[in-house]
Amino acid sequence: MAAEVKEHVKNMKKSFKKWSLLAKRAELIALAAALPQIALAGPALDKVVCLIGKVADFVFAAALAVGVLFVLVGAFKYMTAAGDSSKVREAQGTLTYAVIGIAVALLAGSVPAVVSSLLGGGAPPSVPTGC
Repeated sequence: MAAEVKEHVKNMKKSFKKWSLLAKRAELIALAAALPQIALAGPALDKVVCLIGKVADFVFAAALAVGVLFVLVGAFKYMTAAGDSSKVREAQGTLTYAVIGIAVALLAGSVPAVVSSLLGGGAPPSVPTGC
């Protein structure tokens, strides 16, 4: 009984750590999305906003590219499984996680627009044109 309670507490701690990391990431994304709307003006802020926008665009594109690459890897595994059920399951797992990764990347790409609309900004923030 005590071992089960310890295991349950251990699982709860792991879950709490995962959710707290997710919350911290969401806070950073919201801050990055709101940064262009901050009333501070000047060339230094524009450079920071520009850098954040470029990094976010690169990470978004890289995540989509990796997702597509893993879809291709999963498809290759599926085609070369030759009816072996363990290889087919492995290929299906790869395809499933690749699709989940692409969905997460697409959702993450829409976070600035959602945060902006929740803050009453209307249109999503954009990177300054002078980057």
